[in-house]
Amino acid sequence: MKFNKIFNIIIISLLIIIPSILLIGAKTSKEEIKLDIKEINAKRLAADLSNIKVATSVYREEKKKVEVKQEEKKTEVNLSTNTESLNNSQSISSGSGRVTYYTLNCAGCGGRVAAGSNLDGIYYNDPTYGHLRVLATGREFPFGTVIKISGSALGEFYGIALDRGGAIGMGRKNLFDILVNTTPEAYSYGVSYVNYEVIRMGY
Repeated sequence: MKFNKIFNIIIISLLIIIPSILLIGAKTSKEEIKLDIKEINAKRLAADLSNIKVATSVYREEKKKVEVKQEEKKTEVNLSTNTESLNNSQSISSGSGRVTYYTLNCAGCGGRVAAGSNLDGIYYNDPTYGHLRVLATGREFPFGTVIKISGSALGEFYGIALDRGGAIGMGRKNLFDILVNTTPEAYSYGVSYVNYEVIRMGY
């Protein structure tokens, strides 16, 4: 009798414990599945973000290329307008003299010239004549004067008076100072004796 009672207790206990274990196992499996799904979603999200970053980077690079091409086209248009306008212009006066070369790479100079313009490079974009090389001249050439120079180390070109210098001008050591990119470049060109024609006096 005792044995039967013990056996019944064991059976009842097993009937209670086993379903509980199964339920706990099922819950654990569900939680593991949920965690796996979350992990998969997180990985997918990370991959999507990575793809978006790559796509954005490619887009920006392509946009820059397009902008550079547009700027090049604008420059070409300006240069062609420059050539056409200058070829149709009559010189006001002419002469000859000694020229030197300079840069704006001095302490505190930045890209600012005496005329007040802040330059991004060695050229100035004139509304009428387009891209013109910047010149330092004497006060006899007002700011905005357009000058054709022949015989320089840079060959023949058109420049615009936008800067001043202590030893520059009529009756001084140098007639013009021509803006270049770097100090070594300025030294390499040295001194030139040029002919010039004034195309426009001032703005």
